[in-house]
This record gives sequence, structure tokens and C-alpha cells, in this order.
Amino acid sequence: MKTHVDGCIGKIEEEVQCVKLKIEKVESEVQRKIEESNCEVQEKIGNLERRISELEERPNYFPASPEFISSRLTVKPLTFDGQTSWTVFKTQFDVVSSTNGWTDFVKASQLVASL
Repeated sequence: MKTHVDGCIGKIEEEVQCVKLKIEKVESEVQRKIEESNCEVQEKIGNLERRISELEERPNYFPASPEFISSRLTVKPLTFDGQTSWTVFKTQFDVVSSTNGWTDFVKASQLVASL
């Protein structure tokens, strides 16, 4: 009976040793993959830092292309000469001020200047 128990204990110990070896093998494989991944991450971080540095060194000035520049049309205000009716002059003045995008203050100043 004792030999049978000793035999069972021996088999269990062998299996434990086998499991320990498998665990060590898996641990070393996991460690290798972690180190591999760490190297890849460090490489990618280095690439990103290099690209950020290049972008920081690049000037932010981009000359405007003519097709993107909208030339704002400006119309000269008329001078009230007294021969044109006030209603016609005021209507024309309103059109000019609207076209030129004048604020109320600028509009008032221009109206005074045109009288």
C-alpha cells in the first residue's frame, strides 16, 4: 500500500514539475512578447516625437492663393449736389453702404461727408 501511495506521489510530483516547466516556458514567451511590444512602442513614440518636432519647426505662414482671396468690392459714395432728389440720393447711399459693409458709425460719417 505504501509503495502504491509513494508511486502516486511520484507521479504527482512529475506532473507538478512538468506543469512548472510549462509555466516557465509561457512566462518566458510572455516576457519576450512584452519586450518586443515595448520596442515597437518605443519606436513608434520616437517616430511621433520626430514628426511633432518637424511640424513645430515648420512655419505657419502659408501664402494665400489668389483663388481663395475674395476681393471685396468697394463703391465710392456719391456727393449730394441738391439736383438729385433726397430720396434717390438716400436710396443710392443705402445701396453703397450695404455693398461696402459699413457699420452705422461709418455710415453716419460717410453721410455727413457726402453732404
